[in-house]
Amino acid sequence: MSPTPPPTPHGATPQDPGAPPDGSLAQAVVDDEPRWSWIWIVPIAAALVAAVLAFQAWGDRGIPITIQFDQGHGLKTGDVLRHRGIVVGAVDSVGLVAAGVRVNVLLRPEGEDLARVGSRFWIVRPQFGLSGVAGLETLVGARYLQVIPGSGALQRRFVGLTVPPVPDALEPGGLEIVLDGIHRGSLHPGSPVTYRKIRVGSVLSVALAADARSVEVRVR
Repeated sequence: MSPTPPPTPHGATPQDPGAPPDGSLAQAVVDDEPRWSWIWIVPIAAALVAAVLAFQAWGDRGIPITIQFDQGHGLKTGDVLRHRGIVVGAVDSVGLVAAGVRVNVLLRPEGEDLARVGSRFWIVRPQFGLSGVAGLETLVGARYLQVIPGSGALQRRFVGLTVPPVPDALEPGGLEIVLDGIHRGSLHPGSPVTYRKIRVGSVLSVALAADARSVEVRVR
Protein backbone atom coordinates (compact mmCIF):
# COMPACT_ATOMS: atom_id res chain seq x y z
CA MET A 1 0.00 0.00 0.00
CA SER A 2 1.21 3.49 -0.84
CA PRO A 3 1.70 5.91 2.02
CA THR A 4 -1.13 8.32 2.63
CA PRO A 5 -0.14 11.98 2.01
CA PRO A 6 -0.34 14.19 5.04
CA PRO A 7 -3.52 16.21 5.34
CA THR A 8 -3.60 19.72 3.90
CA PRO A 9 -4.20 22.48 6.41
CA HIS A 10 -7.58 24.17 6.23
CA GLY A 11 -7.61 27.01 3.62
CA ALA A 12 -4.33 25.93 1.98
CA THR A 13 -4.07 25.00 -1.65
CA PRO A 14 -2.40 21.78 -2.61
CA GLN A 15 0.98 22.43 -4.24
CA ASP A 16 1.13 21.86 -8.00
CA PRO A 17 3.54 19.07 -8.76
CA GLY A 18 4.93 21.22 -11.63
CA ALA A 19 5.50 24.31 -9.48
CA PRO A 20 9.04 25.40 -8.65
CA PRO A 21 10.33 23.85 -5.45
CA ASP A 22 10.91 27.27 -3.84
CA GLY A 23 7.22 28.09 -4.13
CA SER A 24 7.59 31.11 -6.51
CA LEU A 25 5.10 31.63 -9.33
CA ALA A 26 6.04 30.72 -12.92
CA GLN A 27 6.80 33.66 -15.25
CA ALA A 28 5.40 33.79 -18.83
CA VAL A 29 8.04 34.43 -21.50
CA VAL A 30 6.84 36.91 -24.21
CA ASP A 31 8.46 36.59 -27.62
CA ASP A 32 8.15 40.00 -29.37
CA GLU A 33 7.18 39.87 -33.02
CA PRO A 34 9.42 41.99 -35.34
CA ARG A 35 7.82 45.40 -35.98
CA TRP A 36 9.09 45.74 -39.57
CA SER A 37 7.14 44.03 -42.30
CA TRP A 38 7.68 44.01 -46.04
CA ILE A 39 4.04 44.92 -46.48
CA TRP A 40 4.94 48.55 -45.55
CA ILE A 41 7.12 48.95 -48.65
CA VAL A 42 4.15 49.46 -50.99
CA PRO A 43 2.46 52.38 -49.13
CA ILE A 44 5.81 54.05 -48.40
CA ALA A 45 6.83 53.85 -52.07
CA ALA A 46 3.43 55.21 -53.12
CA ALA A 47 3.78 58.14 -50.72
CA LEU A 48 7.26 58.97 -52.06
CA VAL A 49 6.04 58.88 -55.67
CA ALA A 50 3.08 61.13 -54.79
CA ALA A 51 5.42 63.63 -53.08
CA VAL A 52 7.74 63.73 -56.10
CA LEU A 53 4.83 64.25 -58.49
CA ALA A 54 3.39 67.01 -56.31
CA PHE A 55 6.76 68.79 -56.18
CA GLN A 56 7.12 68.56 -59.97
CA ALA A 57 3.58 69.87 -60.47
CA TRP A 58 4.31 72.79 -58.15
CA GLY A 59 7.51 73.60 -60.04
CA ASP A 60 5.82 73.34 -63.44
CA ARG A 61 3.11 75.73 -62.30
CA GLY A 62 5.50 78.64 -62.76
CA ILE A 63 7.08 81.54 -60.88
CA PRO A 64 4.36 83.92 -59.58
CA ILE A 65 4.64 87.68 -60.05
CA THR A 66 2.10 90.48 -59.57
CA ILE A 67 1.62 93.49 -61.87
CA GLN A 68 -0.65 96.41 -61.06
CA PHE A 69 -2.29 98.42 -63.85
CA ASP A 70 -4.62 101.40 -63.91
CA GLN A 71 -6.94 99.59 -66.35
CA GLY A 72 -7.40 95.96 -67.36
CA HIS A 73 -8.15 96.66 -71.06
CA GLY A 74 -9.93 93.32 -71.42
CA LEU A 75 -7.03 91.21 -70.14
CA LYS A 76 -8.22 87.84 -68.79
CA THR A 77 -7.00 84.60 -67.27
CA GLY A 78 -5.01 82.56 -69.78
CA ASP A 79 -3.70 85.51 -71.81
CA VAL A 80 0.04 85.19 -72.37
CA LEU A 81 3.12 87.21 -71.53
CA ARG A 82 5.60 87.61 -74.39
CA HIS A 83 9.18 88.72 -74.73
CA ARG A 84 10.81 89.02 -78.17
CA GLY A 85 7.74 87.30 -79.60
CA ILE A 86 8.16 84.23 -77.37
CA VAL A 87 5.60 83.19 -74.75
CA VAL A 88 7.31 83.29 -71.33
CA GLY A 89 4.29 83.19 -69.04
CA ALA A 90 0.53 83.42 -68.69
CA VAL A 91 -2.05 85.35 -66.69
CA ASP A 92 -3.21 83.32 -63.70
CA SER A 93 -5.88 85.72 -62.45
CA VAL A 94 -7.15 89.29 -62.81
CA GLY A 95 -8.84 91.19 -60.00
CA LEU A 96 -9.78 94.65 -58.81
CA VAL A 97 -7.84 96.42 -56.06
CA ALA A 98 -8.15 99.87 -54.54
CA ALA A 99 -5.50 101.35 -56.84
CA GLY A 100 -6.65 99.70 -60.07
CA VAL A 101 -6.27 96.18 -61.44
CA ARG A 102 -4.02 93.46 -60.10
CA VAL A 103 -2.77 90.86 -62.57
CA ASN A 104 -1.16 87.68 -61.24
CA VAL A 105 1.20 86.10 -63.76
CA LEU A 106 2.98 82.74 -63.74
CA LEU A 107 6.37 82.89 -65.42
CA ARG A 108 7.80 79.84 -67.07
CA PRO A 109 11.10 78.64 -65.59
CA GLU A 110 13.04 80.05 -68.54
CA GLY A 111 11.41 83.45 -67.95
CA GLU A 112 12.39 83.79 -64.29
CA ASP A 113 15.17 86.24 -65.15
CA LEU A 114 12.56 88.72 -66.43
CA ALA A 115 11.32 89.33 -62.88
CA ARG A 116 13.92 91.96 -61.99
CA VAL A 117 13.94 95.54 -60.82
CA GLY A 118 13.57 97.79 -63.84
CA SER A 119 11.44 95.39 -65.91
CA ARG A 120 8.58 97.13 -67.68
CA PHE A 121 5.26 95.44 -68.38
CA TRP A 122 2.35 96.69 -70.46
CA ILE A 123 -0.86 95.41 -72.06
CA VAL A 124 -0.75 95.13 -75.83
CA ARG A 125 -4.03 96.37 -77.30
CA PRO A 126 -5.16 98.22 -80.44
CA GLN A 127 -3.88 101.80 -80.44
CA PHE A 128 -4.18 104.52 -83.06
CA GLY A 129 -2.34 107.82 -83.09
CA LEU A 130 -0.29 110.29 -85.08
CA SER A 131 2.72 108.04 -84.70
CA GLY A 132 0.88 105.12 -86.32
CA VAL A 133 -1.08 102.10 -85.20
CA ALA A 134 -0.08 99.32 -82.84
CA GLY A 135 -1.49 96.09 -81.50
CA LEU A 136 -3.67 95.40 -84.53
CA GLU A 137 -3.42 91.65 -83.96
CA THR A 138 -5.45 92.11 -80.78
CA LEU A 139 -8.44 93.46 -82.74
CA VAL A 140 -9.50 89.89 -83.48
CA GLY A 141 -7.28 88.03 -81.01
CA ALA A 142 -6.72 88.10 -77.30
CA ARG A 143 -4.91 90.85 -75.45
CA TYR A 144 -1.49 89.93 -74.10
CA LEU A 145 1.28 91.27 -71.90
CA GLN A 146 4.71 92.30 -73.08
CA VAL A 147 7.85 92.93 -71.08
CA ILE A 148 11.19 94.65 -71.41
CA PRO A 149 13.52 93.09 -68.83
CA GLY A 150 15.39 95.08 -66.25
CA SER A 151 18.83 94.40 -64.85
CA GLY A 152 18.33 94.86 -61.10
CA ALA A 153 17.73 92.42 -58.29
CA LEU A 154 14.99 89.81 -58.39
CA GLN A 155 11.53 91.25 -57.78
CA ARG A 156 7.99 89.83 -57.64
CA ARG A 157 5.77 92.96 -57.63
CA PHE A 158 5.60 95.52 -60.43
CA VAL A 159 3.61 98.54 -61.58
CA GLY A 160 2.66 98.22 -65.25
CA LEU A 161 2.94 100.98 -67.82
CA THR A 162 -0.18 102.88 -68.79
CA VAL A 163 0.96 103.08 -72.42
CA PRO A 164 3.61 101.08 -74.29
CA PRO A 165 7.13 102.53 -74.16
CA VAL A 166 8.17 104.70 -77.09
CA PRO A 167 10.43 102.69 -79.43
CA ASP A 168 12.99 105.50 -79.55
CA ALA A 169 13.37 105.24 -75.77
CA LEU A 170 14.48 101.64 -76.10
CA GLU A 171 17.38 102.34 -78.44
CA PRO A 172 20.80 103.03 -76.93
CA GLY A 173 22.38 106.46 -77.41
CA GLY A 174 20.49 109.54 -78.52
CA LEU A 175 19.82 112.85 -76.79
CA GLU A 176 16.99 113.53 -74.37
CA ILE A 177 15.75 117.10 -73.94
CA VAL A 178 12.85 118.83 -72.17
CA LEU A 179 10.73 121.40 -73.99
CA ASP A 180 8.68 123.96 -72.09
CA GLY A 181 5.36 125.11 -73.57
CA ILE A 182 2.09 126.80 -72.68
CA HIS A 183 -0.31 124.20 -74.05
CA ARG A 184 -0.11 120.49 -74.69
CA GLY A 185 -1.86 120.68 -78.03
CA SER A 186 -2.10 117.24 -79.65
CA LEU A 187 1.21 115.95 -78.28
CA HIS A 188 1.29 112.56 -76.62
CA PRO A 189 3.93 109.89 -75.98
CA GLY A 190 5.07 108.54 -79.32
CA SER A 191 4.35 111.69 -81.31
CA PRO A 192 7.12 112.12 -83.92
CA VAL A 193 9.71 114.89 -83.89
CA THR A 194 10.60 115.81 -87.49
CA TYR A 195 13.18 117.98 -89.21
CA ARG A 196 12.69 118.78 -92.91
CA LYS A 197 9.88 116.18 -92.82
CA ILE A 198 12.31 113.50 -91.63
CA ARG A 199 11.65 111.87 -88.30
CA VAL A 200 14.51 112.51 -85.90
CA GLY A 201 12.96 111.59 -82.58
CA SER A 202 9.84 111.01 -80.52
CA VAL A 203 7.95 112.50 -77.61
CA LEU A 204 8.54 110.43 -74.48
CA SER A 205 6.10 112.12 -72.11
CA VAL A 206 3.90 115.17 -71.68
CA ALA A 207 3.12 116.50 -68.20
CA LEU A 208 2.63 119.66 -66.16
CA ALA A 209 5.71 121.35 -64.80
CA ALA A 210 6.38 121.25 -61.06
CA ASP A 211 4.84 124.72 -60.61
CA ALA A 212 1.85 123.83 -62.87
CA ARG A 213 2.45 126.99 -64.92
CA SER A 214 3.64 125.26 -68.07
CA VAL A 215 3.76 121.96 -69.90
CA GLU A 216 6.96 119.95 -70.02
CA VAL A 217 7.54 117.72 -73.04
CA ARG A 218 10.32 115.16 -72.81
CA VAL A 219 11.76 114.47 -76.25
CA ARG A 220 14.36 111.95 -77.36
